[in-house]
Amino acid sequence: MVNISNLLCMSSKFALCIKLDQFSHSLAKNFISHKVMFIFFICVAYIVVKRLFNFKFFV
Repeated sequence: MVNISNLLCMSSKFALCIKLDQFSHSLAKNFISHKVMFIFFICVAYIVVKRLFNFKFFV
């Protein structure tokens, strides 16, 4: 009886670890996609500012 409850406890901890791992993985994927979108937005803003104002120091 003790072994079964011990096993159940270990399996629930393992399932919790898997869920935490999946959660952190999805967070990392979201962070990477937001980072890519942020860099893309900066590039677009740079091109727009360069075209609109045509500053000499934006070479």
